[in-house]
Amino acid sequence: MLLRSLKVPRDEFEAGTGWTLKPEGACRGDVCIPLSAPPGDVVDVERVANDIGMPLVKASRRKLWALGPAS
Repeated sequence: MLLRSLKVPRDEFEAGTGWTLKPEGACRGDVCIPLSAPPGDVVDVERVANDIGMPLVKASRRKLWALGPAS
């Protein structure tokens, strides 16, 4: 998922990653991973990526971030 900001609407994060953010954590299929803070309407991508083990790479020149799949 390519991002121009590390704060994105929840529905955009869910559509781009396949993860659903619930009170119990980030869920995908039968797997749920606890989050360090409850999800809101705007997702702190850096925090969630760290919580669920998704790589996040910054392309400074392009002012973009690339969010990879969870490992």
